[in-house]
Amino acid sequence: MNKVAPNAWEPPEHLSLTERDFLVDRAETINGIIAKSYLEVGQVLLQVKRKFKRDPDLDGWFCRWIEETLPIGRVKCQTLAIIAEKVEEDRSLKDLTENVGYTALYQALLLPGSAREDMLEMLKAGETITQRDIREVGKQPEFILEAAQETVDELQMRLLDIEIELTTSSSEREKYDLKNRRSDTKQRLKRSLGKLREAEQQVDELEKIRSTQEVILNTLQKQLKQKDVLIENMSLDPEQKRKRALAQTVVDATKGLDLLLSSIDRYGTDKPELGIEAISTIERKMDEVKSKLLEHYADLPKTGGSS
Repeated sequence: MNKVAPNAWEPPEHLSLTERDFLVDRAETINGIIAKSYLEVGQVLLQVKRKFKRDPDLDGWFCRWIEETLPIGRVKCQTLAIIAEKVEEDRSLKDLTENVGYTALYQALLLPGSAREDMLEMLKAGETITQRDIREVGKQPEFILEAAQETVDELQMRLLDIEIELTTSSSEREKYDLKNRRSDTKQRLKRSLGKLREAEQQVDELEKIRSTQEVILNTLQKQLKQKDVLIENMSLDPEQKRKRALAQTVVDATKGLDLLLSSIDRYGTDKPELGIEAISTIERKMDEVKSKLLEHYADLPKTGGSS
């Protein structure tokens, strides 16, 4: 079941406004307690990881420690630790932990740069965004490419840090561990570079397809619009058709007269004399318009009033 904001929940109709406000307040209070607790859990987990960060066996026993001693699972713990770390980097995220579920916030933080910033701004603005919405954004080829580039950049920086530690370390055990980490990082970097190339190719191919699709889409949209107009006209009764035709006539006539007046004003600004032949032509057309209007007026049903 999808969660909604406390003030967006539909209460029973028989509840008064005061009772509804009370429910909103209590739900927000509970959400705040839970949100605060998950941030605090993540901060404690982060303390543990940092205390033992130089332990080469940390990844092995840390997960076992979580599974055997804590009431929450390993994946959730890792998620909460990452959120806590991000909150340290950006204190404005702390407010989000009080209003946004940890899974949705975590998924938003996993998005690449531009998508991540936009999504976080939307969450800060209080917009309702589901986990599914965030996942769909992350599946877009452009964002997959951006995420792949970020991973490559991160691994390259990590490899550089390991190389620096190797040159400054005096412990043989530490050097041995660092060399293993370097080998593992190089393998991960190689795989990530492959994924980056695949993402680049996908985006390039998509751009080519889109250029062709835009032409097809524009053509199809025009055809659909024409078809919609045709279907709508077929569904109208004769009286509605007649009214629509008359309305369109008035619009066309008004546009034509506005254009004529505009042209006369513009021409008169440049030359004081319009020319007798041009004036005669315009007058003749105006007489035709007047004649048509009088014919139409004669066909109109007479009312009881007099003019």
